[in-house]
Amino acid sequence: MLTTTLFAQGNVYRFQSSHANINKQGEKFEAELSELAMINVDLDAGTVTVETTSEDLTTMFRKKLEMNIDKQMGEFGDEFSLQLDEFILAHLYVNMGMIMFTRTDIHPLKWRIQFTSVEQK
Repeated sequence: MLTTTLFAQGNVYRFQSSHANINKQGEKFEAELSELAMINVDLDAGTVTVETTSEDLTTMFRKKLEMNIDKQMGEFGDEFSLQLDEFILAHLYVNMGMIMFTRTDIHPLKWRIQFTSVEQK
């Protein structure tokens, strides 16, 4: 069962998803999460937080699930990207229903988390 939802209020974006496409150490797999993963983007506080019980996702983020926003790339809107804690990029494609995390120090085919079917409420 795939469940992905987006809630936006002011400068806070809240995503929830039960499905992720993951590239981990060059291996690509799809993960159905037993519990919803929450991704909170708080532009006012300058943070992105991932709330998950998934061991795969926790490991991918090196157990650091709250990250500071270092820089924005592009205008905030339907599509924008954020640089987080120097090495992580968060790409938000609200109009395409996707949110993706990549690292600047590792090729995306080796390290990537992609949430799909994001709906805006």
